[in-house]
Amino acid sequence: MHFISKAAAFILTCFFTGLGGAFFYPLSTLYMVKVLGASPMQLTLFLVSTIITGMLISQRLARYSDYAGWPRKKIVMISLACYSVTVFVCAFNTNYWLALAVAIVINGFSAAAFPQIFALAREYGDKHFSSRSTLFMSTARASIALAWVCGPPLAFSMQSAFGFRYTFLAAAAITCITITVVWLFLPNNICQTVEVPTDEDKTEQEPDRPWYLQFQIMSFLLATTLMFFANNLYVNGLALYLTEVRQIDSAWTGYLMGVAAAIEIPIMLTVGMLAIRLGNRPIIQFGLMCGALFYYVMQQRLEPEQMVQIQLLNGIFVGIIATLAMVEMQNMMRKYMGIGTTLFNNAMLCSNLLTSFSLGIVGRYFGYQAIFIIGMYACFAAMLCLMLPKIRQYIQANKQQTA
Repeated sequence: MHFISKAAAFILTCFFTGLGGAFFYPLSTLYMVKVLGASPMQLTLFLVSTIITGMLISQRLARYSDYAGWPRKKIVMISLACYSVTVFVCAFNTNYWLALAVAIVINGFSAAAFPQIFALAREYGDKHFSSRSTLFMSTARASIALAWVCGPPLAFSMQSAFGFRYTFLAAAAITCITITVVWLFLPNNICQTVEVPTDEDKTEQEPDRPWYLQFQIMSFLLATTLMFFANNLYVNGLALYLTEVRQIDSAWTGYLMGVAAAIEIPIMLTVGMLAIRLGNRPIIQFGLMCGALFYYVMQQRLEPEQMVQIQLLNGIFVGIIATLAMVEMQNMMRKYMGIGTTLFNNAMLCSNLLTSFSLGIVGRYFGYQAIFIIGMYACFAAMLCLMLPKIRQYIQANKQQTA
């Protein structure tokens, strides 16, 4: 029964890590503007610098963990400690440039936490749960979604009642609890003696070459960026669309996102079981079709009650891509689990950057209703990227037959 307690520790680690982030990141832009007096340009500089620094540092740490054998557990603890220091400093800081320096120098290391947690969890799941490892991973991912369902409302309520300082101190305290759980209960790097590749893995994997020279990995990373770009554009632009285009109360933004989040959690748990039988990619393709259909329907001038009803499609879309896309990336890089998981996380960060740069342009020149059209085509493009390796194999096979 020892492995059950370790599995529970992974679930708790994911939940508390997500909860610590949910107490800070939704409030960070408001904090930058109200407390630090940041201009729009300074806000953009802060967000872009934080994302780029996190991508570079987490990718380097992933390489060390896979090639040099750095313990994932220690990397997770250091990353969480850096995040705790960041939010603690922000709780008392009123200077923009100090916040920027802390975000770049210290908080950049925190970006390695989630990839290393999930890399360690996947290694543990493959060793102890065999073919049901995907279900274990989907459960861990669902715990983060649960944290983000309850975290932001609690954070905003606490900020309204006690201010930014005590809210950020709560985030630091939650992160300290997470570090304690990691230290006491999570295993160190797990030497994988058993691999359970699916038939899909056997046909998809290319020879052991650098990931940036493997076509299926690069096409999947592009697909990941596109699918999360579609979701991020919707999440960031929904309130603007409702208030400025439709003149609907902004409170509906919270209702719609809350319904979608409530749907995502059971979807994440369900697809973990379905993936054992059907494989990851067919289910991801289905999720992208649901996403494209959702954005197509949202282009119609629906009433708020109708928007609530079609959140089922959105919940299926996000629940599938947030769970199985990461697992599929890990399947393609079984020998380098840390690098693979970090590449997936960095693809999500790239989609955040793309959203930050494009939302203002879309709103200014095309109107915020265009976010649904762009989201729909991004889903179609992601579906095409997922099919490109098969198309490439088919073309190469035809060339060999005709040669």
